[in-house]
Amino acid sequence: MGGVLAVFVAPERVIVFAGASDGTPTWLALLKGAWLALASGYVSKTGYPAIDMLVTPRHSPSAAW
Repeated sequence: MGGVLAVFVAPERVIVFAGASDGTPTWLALLKGAWLALASGYVSKTGYPAIDMLVTPRHSPSAAW
């Protein structure tokens, strides 16, 4: 759910997270970024520890398996 929300709230961050090149269509970069976040997790690095703690998951996605 967080990946879908990020696509609407902060699409530019999703595209950067995806590492998409200039030739990649926006929709594909958004899909790739959301998929990568689901697969590997996302760690926020805003420079504000309190915010980073709130938006970064406290568990590893692989720990659920």
